[in-house]
Amino acid sequence: MSDTLNKSEVDQLLDLFNKIKLDLQDSSFPTRTNRLEAVENMKRVLKIHGYTVLNGPEICTPDEMTSDDKKRFLGNQSNKGGQ
Repeated sequence: MSDTLNKSEVDQLLDLFNKIKLDLQDSSFPTRTNRLEAVENMKRVLKIHGYTVLNGPEICTPDEMTSDDKKRFLGNQSNKGGQ
């Protein structure tokens, strides 16, 4: 992966950051749908930066990963096309 972003990636990031922003003037708690949409957009930001994102409700360290998690992770690594 390059150390610099191309125009398409910059445009995607600007769009995603605008979607992720929370209105701090609104005192109500965001709905579950809005929170999950923000998480999905954050995952897209991480992917643009070359991170592998595992889908699932839990976060764990490599030592805590199940064998299925490790297979998914390794599969995602090989699908990155040498990035």
